[in-house]
Amino acid sequence: MICLAGYNRDIHLFDGSAQLGVIAIRNGRIECCFGFGAWGEEAFYKLVSLRRGRYKVNDARNVSESDATLARHSWQELLMEAARRQDEAEHLAHSAVAAGRVIAFPSPPAHAAACDLAVRPASAAPPPTAAARPGRTSPTMTLPERDEPTRSTQSSSAEPDITSLLEEATACYLRRDLARTEEILQRCLAMRPGDKRALQNLERVRRKKHL
Repeated sequence: MICLAGYNRDIHLFDGSAQLGVIAIRNGRIECCFGFGAWGEEAFYKLVSLRRGRYKVNDARNVSESDATLARHSWQELLMEAARRQDEAEHLAHSAVAAGRVIAFPSPPAHAAACDLAVRPASAAPPPTAAARPGRTSPTMTLPERDEPTRSTQSSSAEPDITSLLEEATACYLRRDLARTEEILQRCLAMRPGDKRALQNLERVRRKKHL
C-alpha cells in the first residue's frame, strides 16, 4: 500500500525487542534494504519471507544512495520473485518429505561396487566382480536413471515464462482489469496445472468480481 500511494517511508521489522532490518521506500520504490547481515536484494528476500514478528512504519530518513540490485526492479517484480522463491522452498521441502524413506545400510562389497560404478568411465570395460566368481554371491545396487537431470532442467526452463505472466497479471489486477487478469492466470494454469500462486490469485479475482 505504501508503494501504491508513492509514499516515502521506512519499514522497521522486529522479533521481540531485536530489530531484524529496515526496508526503505522512496516515491513508491524500494530504494534500500538491510537485514540479517546482508544488503540490497538479498536482504529484502530474507525479510519478506519472515513468518513472525512485528513491524513499524516511520517517516523516511535520508538514504545516502539507492541500492542497484533493488533499483532495477519495480516493487511488483520484487514481491513476485519473493513469492516464487517461497513457493520453490516449500516445494523442495515437501518433495524431500515425500521422498524420504529408510535405506538399508550397504554391505562392504555392495558399497565398493557402487563406488566403482560411479567413478569408472563409461567406455571402460567392467572389472570382474565377486558375484561373477563361482560359488560366491554379492548384493547388487540399482543406479538412478540418467534422464532425471534433463527433466529437472526442462521444468525449470519454463519458470521465467510463468513469472512474466504472473507479473502481467499483477499489473492488470492493479488496473482493475479483472477479465484480463483471469485470462492470464488461466494461461499460467495451462502451462503448470496446480500452480499455487495462480490458483490463489484466480480465487481472489473471482471473489472480487462477485462483490
